[in-house]
Amino acid sequence: FFRISLNFNRRKNVCLGNETFALTQRPRKIYLPALINTVNQSPDTSYGSMQLLRQRNMASSTTWHRGDHGVRFQSLAQKDGGRNINDDGEPCDADQDEGEFLPYNRQGNAMTEYQRRRRRGMRFLTALCLLVTTALGGFLWRVRVDVEELPQPRFEDMHKILPGYVELRRHVVTLSSENMQGRGTGTPGEQRAVRYIAEQFRNAGCDSIEELPVPLSGALTQSESTSLTLLNRSWSYREDFWITMTTSMSSHIDDNHFNESLNWAQEAVIFGGFCIHHDRHDDFMQGSSEVRDRIVLCLVGEPDSLFLSHDRRSYHARWIYKVEELRRRGAKGILLVHTTESAGYGWSVIEAMAVTQHVRLRTDNGTRPMTFWGWIRGAKLNEFGMDTEKLLDEARRPEFRARISQLTCSGRVQVQVNHFEGINVLATMLPSGENETHGSVEDREEAVVMNAHHDHLGIGQGGEIYYGALDNASGVAKMLVIAAALGRLREAGRCCKRKIFFASVTAEEAVLLGSQYLAQSLKEKNGEAIVATINFDGMNVWGPTTDAVAIGAERSTLAEVVQRAARLEFVSLIPDPDPSQMSFFRSDQFSYARQHIPAIKLTFGRTFTSQPTDYYDQVVQKYIREAYHQPNDNITFIDSQPDPESGAMQEVRLAFRVMYSLVQGSFRPQWNPGSEVDLLQP
Repeated sequence: FFRISLNFNRRKNVCLGNETFALTQRPRKIYLPALINTVNQSPDTSYGSMQLLRQRNMASSTTWHRGDHGVRFQSLAQKDGGRNINDDGEPCDADQDEGEFLPYNRQGNAMTEYQRRRRRGMRFLTALCLLVTTALGGFLWRVRVDVEELPQPRFEDMHKILPGYVELRRHVVTLSSENMQGRGTGTPGEQRAVRYIAEQFRNAGCDSIEELPVPLSGALTQSESTSLTLLNRSWSYREDFWITMTTSMSSHIDDNHFNESLNWAQEAVIFGGFCIHHDRHDDFMQGSSEVRDRIVLCLVGEPDSLFLSHDRRSYHARWIYKVEELRRRGAKGILLVHTTESAGYGWSVIEAMAVTQHVRLRTDNGTRPMTFWGWIRGAKLNEFGMDTEKLLDEARRPEFRARISQLTCSGRVQVQVNHFEGINVLATMLPSGENETHGSVEDREEAVVMNAHHDHLGIGQGGEIYYGALDNASGVAKMLVIAAALGRLREAGRCCKRKIFFASVTAEEAVLLGSQYLAQSLKEKNGEAIVATINFDGMNVWGPTTDAVAIGAERSTLAEVVQRAARLEFVSLIPDPDPSQMSFFRSDQFSYARQHIPAIKLTFGRTFTSQPTDYYDQVVQKYIREAYHQPNDNITFIDSQPDPESGAMQEVRLAFRVMYSLVQGSFRPQWNPGSEVDLLQP
């Protein structure tokens, strides 16, 4: 069937034989069979047969279409000598009535009300289907994945193979229990945690599990025998300062437990600014004479003009870099000025350090050790008359060089030293037999590392246990459930083309020593075969988010892997929302990055589903202020949150997708140009 479409700008008349019809301003569709019937019934049959339509006083175009439309018209008048008259024989205006809509079906009969409603409903459903199809097609186009490079697990694997929150929580409960005694490095609590973790890796189907000793030395400051005088004022241990000693390993090579003490009186203090040595900013003269055998006051952070920007810091801003640099230059001691903004955490973290031992690798590499180092509270400097803002302004100037200050310092520190061993757990999952047959030799030799630290702060001097449920029993738990899922997939022959190293490392709280020791070893044994490292540190227990963060992703093409996985979880990948905290340098991924292995830490974003915009500040920042590195970081804290399951499992699913893409695909992440400029060698 055909229809005629009459398009015009105002109401006009259409004459059919001796009948005149009025059409509205909007284009109306006239169904051809109805018009033919009307014309054939006209007394002027020859007129109707010779001319189907005659359009009077209108400029329009006539187009023919297929469709199912009715006709809108009304008989207004009969023609009488060229005049329009109504049914009573009186002249009338043919444009006075708009007419009514008389729809016809395909047989030319008038449609019922039910048929009209049904037709409108079918049109609506058709439009809706087209809209949904278009949207779905656009989404699938966005998430198109190169199957060879970045495959994704099956839908049933995500929901049946991957363990749920019950198993995840069980691992957290066990690792943060009182029996683990805070998992202090080198303690019986850590040994029990290591045995549990190794057993879980064995249950996951790993081919080998190694417990690798890490030689360490710990120094616990004796508070009753430690004092500091600065600005002619006595400072309170733990409330205002904390210092420890770094003893010479060779002097006590055969002793595992001993005490050492150090006294100094009225020694001049060198103000070293930010204590940075670099081509773009150098706080030191040529050589090291200005700080050798001196006590140095050092600011944490770096000038805004150095390397990057105010909201993205380099490794030179970290306090550990200051200690490393001044140790290389032969300084006697260093006092780091603490502010929450520069350090990235409050003074409560330093207070926790004051009651736990400071740990370092027990290696005698000939480097002259610094005698002592520690923190002083910036607010106390201001209280005692020294303006820290003026010190910052001075240190930011490009021409600044370390100088002798007007300060003198006296003090005493006594430490109890223990030589001991921490334990790294390294589990290896080899490629499946099916993939060994079909995968390339190069793929089978390559490896991906998944890392999480199991150590925490142990037991404080007052007997309080630092349980470390979120930091980092939760990170180890995430690694264990993903290892279990990958093991089940490998047993089913659907994984993996690459070797997997699951690393549960020690001494992360002691400046990443366990991962530093392991990363060096893996690099020496495997060379360039290690493709990437995914690190876990913490867990989202506050609910699902609409975004995710991969700390360090901007430095390498690992970002592409995470972005594709994130889209499939309906979250967006955002940059580090608080780069001034220098998170990339504060967790184990940095140890692998220093070995030139692309590495990231997967964590959650800041926009929580169905929560106000400041919800992150309400819950996460509250945890950092009140529970981070405190005894109340326990399973009770996790269970007290409104929705710990949704956020935690969202993180697990995203991490599982990322790991699956890396171990089952052929994509090899690369460093982005210029991204390694601030990755200094240890």
